Amino acid sequence: MKQAWTNTTRGGKTKGFFLLVGGFILLVITFWAAGVIIKEVAPNVIRRFFDRPVLDFIVDLRTGGLTSLMKLLNVFGSTAFGVIFLLGGAVVSFALSRDVRFPIFFLLVLLGLFILDDLIKQLITLRRPGVSNLVPPREAGFPDGYTTVASGLAYAVSFFLIERQPTRLISWIWPVMTIVAILIGFARCYLGVAWPTDALAGFALGAGWGTVCGTSVKIFFGYQRLWPRRARA
Repeated sequence: MKQAWTNTTRGGKTKGFFLLVGGFILLVITFWAAGVIIKEVAPNVIRRFFDRPVLDFIVDLRTGGLTSLMKLLNVFGSTAFGVIFLLGGAVVSFALSRDVRFPIFFLLVLLGLFILDDLIKQLITLRRPGVSNLVPPREAGFPDGYTTVASGLAYAVSFFLIERQPTRLISWIWPVMTIVAILIGFARCYLGVAWPTDALAGFALGAGWGTVCGTSVKIFFGYQRLWPRRARA
């Protein structure tokens, strides 16, 4: 029995490791391919028929009060906020649960988000919109780093809260955090520093990496042994 349990645990850890590495590679390849496609067809197709009309519509919404709100939302996708929040999440999650799986999850999300975003930006160099930007742009635009961070943060918070206390009372966290991440992507377009496709790619990248991390940690530690589920209210 003990030997069987040991073999099962080792098998779960092996699956978790390969899922994490495989997910990392798959995400890089997927977004590299998407970036190449966008780079090749953007001037005549995507930019003309999707990005430009959508961005022009968003920019036309600019008003003083809305601009202040968008700049505030923009802060929640910044590198500094992402690092502080995820490191804080690692500390708080361990303090509340005394369980190493949650800090490991937060740290994996933190490292992966910034490595993936930077790596894909190095592979695909796409210029940002040529419109009046309300905040200073930084590196290449695809995928949008702020939206990537916001989406990863949204997934991390939702994952921790629901797995820690999986009740109906807290099931609203997924849609709420998803809306927050979408609003930050909208803010990036509103401020003139990201095309809509940049924001969409960032949203997918953050959520995709969060899913890989969450699933890997579950498999690595085991669903039943270290992930006791409470009855749903």
